[in-house]
Amino acid sequence: MKKNNSDAFYQSAADWRYDVYHSQAVWLRYSLIGNLGLLFSLLLALIMLVCLIPLKEKIPYLYAFNNATGEITKLGELEPTHLTANWQMTRYFLIHYVINRESYDSDNLEVPYQLAWAQSDVMIRNSTMRKWIVMY
Repeated sequence: MKKNNSDAFYQSAADWRYDVYHSQAVWLRYSLIGNLGLLFSLLLALIMLVCLIPLKEKIPYLYAFNNATGEITKLGELEPTHLTANWQMTRYFLIHYVINRESYDSDNLEVPYQLAWAQSDVMIRNSTMRKWIVMY
């Protein structure tokens, strides 16, 4: 009877060990399948990104404006054959940049601030952000 009890104990221990091993093997198999799926989706995303990078090309636009008033009247793509320096246009953008940069306050913040932010150089943007962070 003692041998029968010990055999039953060893058999239940072996069954328990087999169940633990089998559950770990199943978990490992599922995790490998999941990792392969994630790797496949990552590779697919990288391939798509590499294929789309050549399509990202900056298209310059030409702003035509009335020389008498200095206002922009038409928007179109810039053709490289018509590149000339135009002081009136440069002056127009500089004046509006300075007006927008100096005219925003707590009552009228959003539009002039966003316009000045969009027209600012990267170095000016960073210095402005540092000033705002220090203030708050």
